[in-house]
Order: sequence, then structure tokens, then C-alpha cells
Amino acid sequence: MHGTSKAMLSISKAEHDDAMQAYNEAIKLDPKNAYTWNNKGYSLSEKGEYDAAITAYVEAIRLDPTFEEAWFNKGDILNRLGKYAEAVRALEKATELDPEDAAAWNKKGDTLNLLGCTAEANAAFDKAKELKNKD
Repeated sequence: MHGTSKAMLSISKAEHDDAMQAYNEAIKLDPKNAYTWNNKGYSLSEKGEYDAAITAYVEAIRLDPTFEEAWFNKGDILNRLGKYAEAVRALEKATELDPEDAAAWNKKGDTLNLLGCTAEANAAFDKAKELKNKD
């Protein structure tokens, strides 16, 4: 079984230590796989290892600067850490890369609200609502 597939299976069973081992093995085999780095970041974030998760997301983004999910995930973790200005920058990149991602617009709105940017937050929430109503 490919390391990434094993890791995803492990995550579904909440076996994050097994997932981390599988991600590390997959990265040894293909260190330029942005998806594996992103998934490793997700697993780290689920374990509460936020700084390590950000490092993994940064690597995923370095490998593929157009990887919207990695930008979103980075923004989400920065938000959790209270680094709202940095989070907004990551989420702005996510919405730039995928303007149809309602979750990214919503998270951007949440973060802007925390920064006290009510008008911008409301605009992001409106965009998220518009996208959700399209579905």
C-alpha cells in the first residue's frame, strides 16, 4: 500500500501516529509531493501540533504555490493560533486560487471579524452564502 493511502486510512481511524509514520515514509519516497505534505499537516493539526502543521503546509505551498487546500489549511491553523493577520493573507490566497470555495470565504470572514474588519467580513460571508446557494 502506498504510504499516503495508508495514512489516509489511518486518519479515518484516528490513528494519527500510524498516519504520521506513513506520511514520513511517503515523503522519503517522494519528497516533492505537495499533497503528502498537506495531509501530514492535517494529521499534525489533528494532534494539536500546530507549529509542525504550519511547517508542513508551508512545504506543500513551496512545492505547489497553486495548491488552494494547503493555503486554506495554513490559514485555518494560523486562525486557531490567533495569528489573524497572517491567517487572512493565507485565506486571501486560497480564495484567489479557488474563488468558488465557500468554506474559504467563510473562514476568511470569521478571521476578518476577529480582526474587527466588519465590512470586509460581511462581504466574505455574503460571498460564502452566495456560493452555498449555488449548490
